[in-house]
Amino acid sequence: MKMNYYNKKCLGCGEFFSKDEKSPSYVKEAKENTLYCQRCFRLKNYGVLDNSNIDDAFIENNLSSIDFSLGSIILVVDVFNIEDSLIDEFKNNKNVLLVINKISFFNMFKNILSVTERIKSYIKKLGWNQQVIFYDSVNKFNIKNINAWIEKEAKAKKKVYIVGKTNVGKSSLINALLKFNDKDPCLSVSPIKNTTVNLRKIELSKYSSVIDTPGFQNENNFLSIIKQNNKLNFKKMVLKSFALKDDNQVFFLENIARIECSEIQKGLNSSISFLIIDKFNIHRTNIKNKEKILNKANEMFNIFLDDKYKLKEIIFSNLEKDIKYTMFLNGLGIMSIKNVQEIKVFFPEHFKVELIKEFII
Repeated sequence: MKMNYYNKKCLGCGEFFSKDEKSPSYVKEAKENTLYCQRCFRLKNYGVLDNSNIDDAFIENNLSSIDFSLGSIILVVDVFNIEDSLIDEFKNNKNVLLVINKISFFNMFKNILSVTERIKSYIKKLGWNQQVIFYDSVNKFNIKNINAWIEKEAKAKKKVYIVGKTNVGKSSLINALLKFNDKDPCLSVSPIKNTTVNLRKIELSKYSSVIDTPGFQNENNFLSIIKQNNKLNFKKMVLKSFALKDDNQVFFLENIARIECSEIQKGLNSSISFLIIDKFNIHRTNIKNKEKILNKANEMFNIFLDDKYKLKEIIFSNLEKDIKYTMFLNGLGIMSIKNVQEIKVFFPEHFKVELIKEFII
């Protein structure tokens, strides 16, 4: 009797294997040792992802079918896109652990504890009062504490869901939990959205497991809207600081955004700083040279927005002197300014952009 191996779920996307070539989880011939559908196999081995058979409605439908009310939630948050990473559906849920990812990129600061306290204070001001654990997918900081939280919830007979928006680091966290429990990592890690399309139960140990969920859609993140052949390496961040002596200074963030410091506070030390991905090109010039740079963008820059996205202008004026303002750069990093009276920000038109009166870096 021939066995049917199409009743297995793909270890990558979580969908059942399918014989239908139009299905996102298509497998030409499912065998006993088949672990991944064709789409996930190509992503895992060649870094190529075909989303032609998947749209956002497909993902949203899968998410809406999940009843989170009886489970416990690990909500993974990108430290460089905090407010947009926080999913309102879970704001008043007491069974939520907030895991703030990528914290090791702040190790360059002498007192990282004060940085984490300022981040926690900012999260509380946004109305979130749940437990916070800082984590990092590079050095696995606090993975032991996260695993202990999961085991505690498992003993209470609760399902543990790992949720988050696309590109916050869910798959990296799950792989780290598997390795911590002496199991092989099985999830594909990719900066491209929709790598997970359905639920996956992942056994961590004899006593505990987690349920991986599709990423909530996140069009408010640069990593989701740059051209797919433009790669960003998040292994290292650098602090780039600039003194501002004159008005009308413009900073090109590759060819995906611009910051114009149109007016500084006269007679004071004015500055702008970026905690940003290493080798990410920030080009500074006077505003009178802006059009010349835009015309040479293809020669000067390596990172571009997908063609359907356009930039909009947002003006922040009447800023106070001697106050450090912070802007989270939608997944790219953090910007801070001091003693600048007015800035103009050119970001994708659908982005939510805020300049907050908080000292983070």
